[in-house]
Amino acid sequence: MPPEKVREGGPSRLGPSSQETGPGSGARSLRRTENGVLLFLRTMRTAILFAAFGTTQPEPLEDFEDFLKRAQEVLRGVGVFSSFVSPTVQRHHGMEGLLTTFGRIHDAGYTRVVVQPLSVVPGAVYTSVLKFCTTLTALRDIRGNPLFAAMLFGRALLGTSEDQKAVVTTLTPLVTPYLKDQGTAIVFVGHGSREGEAAYREFDGLLIRAFGPQSGVVVLEGNPSLAELLPRLKKSVQRVILWPLMFFVGHHFKNDIAEGRGSLRERLEEEGFTVEVLPRGLLQEEAFVRMLWERVEELLTYAGTGH
Repeated sequence: MPPEKVREGGPSRLGPSSQETGPGSGARSLRRTENGVLLFLRTMRTAILFAAFGTTQPEPLEDFEDFLKRAQEVLRGVGVFSSFVSPTVQRHHGMEGLLTTFGRIHDAGYTRVVVQPLSVVPGAVYTSVLKFCTTLTALRDIRGNPLFAAMLFGRALLGTSEDQKAVVTTLTPLVTPYLKDQGTAIVFVGHGSREGEAAYREFDGLLIRAFGPQSGVVVLEGNPSLAELLPRLKKSVQRVILWPLMFFVGHHFKNDIAEGRGSLRERLEEEGFTVEVLPRGLLQEEAFVRMLWERVEELLTYAGTGH
């Protein structure tokens, strides 16, 4: 792989054919990684960077720190780094930015970097991180050598049609118990992004086919909006469950979904619905953590083979 090129990770889809389910399946996947590619990667000086928009709230930050500790335990021999890309979040926590993090990665002697954004859709944040990484591949040291021999870039959670189908498969056992009552709707709530609208809409269509018209997606900023979904809900729904389609349940969750004036809960209650809000992000769902590990394993395999 040419060192100047940032590659988006992996050709294979992460769906039912590659995702194991059932008790201990995540551990089996991780052991397979540990026994295989990671033994090879220990000699390749590979680092993995988890890049997220971030949160100012302490509780989701603790979830992220627990996730990183787990990564360090599992990915022995691979450098594990993280960075929040929001300047507001960086200032709030006194954290370093992407450039400083990449500087630490380089100074530590890592020559290959795998970047896995914690993004739901390939929207503005995802694109900005990708552009930043692409710029880094053009940089040279004082000897004229590239700073990193290779850099690979992972997909967003809903990055491709196959990724979206895999997410629906992962959601099915989690969602089905709520839909036993035909008067209940499941509404997934994303941040929203003009660049990511197409992905959200495609995912909305998959949810309808999988769980019926009483399910769907709305976003806090942009479209698809609650106004679009309301006609579907009013046909047969009395109870709405709001499910954050977010890695972190921070400021937006508290003020725009669950509690704030003009929040989704308040607006739906004004329309006559009974509303329940699930207070957990994707990093708190073991099924999605396993899916993320599959993405990481795929990227690390690419980093190890150079394919």
